[in-house]
Amino acid sequence: MSAERGDSSVGHPPDLNELRAEVERLRAELETVRQAKSDRTEEPDEREAADHAAASLAASSVVGSPVIAGQYNTAEVQTMLECTKPAITLGLLNYAQGTSASGAPVGLYSLARGIGAIVSAFGTAPYPVISKAIQAYCEQGVAIFADSRDSEAVYAHTSFGTSAIVADQGSANPRSVAVNALGGNGIGVYASGTTAAVQLGKSQLQGAPTTGSHEAGELVLDVNADLFLCKQSGTPGIWKLIG
Repeated sequence: MSAERGDSSVGHPPDLNELRAEVERLRAELETVRQAKSDRTEEPDEREAADHAAASLAASSVVGSPVIAGQYNTAEVQTMLECTKPAITLGLLNYAQGTSASGAPVGLYSLARGIGAIVSAFGTAPYPVISKAIQAYCEQGVAIFADSRDSEAVYAHTSFGTSAIVADQGSANPRSVAVNALGGNGIGVYASGTTAAVQLGKSQLQGAPTTGSHEAGELVLDVNADLFLCKQSGTPGIWKLIG
């Protein structure tokens, strides 16, 4: 009897490697259970932040998803920014210095097969400021540059204002120009109007100018509405009464 028991125990010894593998499996399972329990007890704010981050990294094309900076975003519906208290709704700052190789840095780029951008302003701001749809300022370059391939580069229209375009030259240089029209191979300026095509402002002096430097081609309407044409450049130049 004892021999049979001995033979049985010897014939079926436990495998040491299998026991070790079983222990490792149990340890891994225990760690998984602990991690799941820790996730269930996580603070609500932490879970919300994690969900928000996951949604941000998922796809910005989903309606209601955030706009991700530094990434190409797509959208299925319009995105609106409503400014209720700040004076500026959206500020775009690009301080990169452009070079001849890199070109000029762009603050805002709009591309559409219809209208690139519609900017609207309504109401009158507190005096003396006037409400403006667009206000452009440039320290060392061109404040507004317009270029069109097949149509007018700039079109200005007003329904009730007295002027569609006002050009105000603030320079103290007597040779400064408020409007410079370069016709190229065409016409420099074309003007038409039911009342009059062109109106010249009258000078406060009588007769042709007698002081200052003038260029041939200048027109001066004196206080009596007599029109003088500068025939030769000089100081004050040579003038001729033409009407």
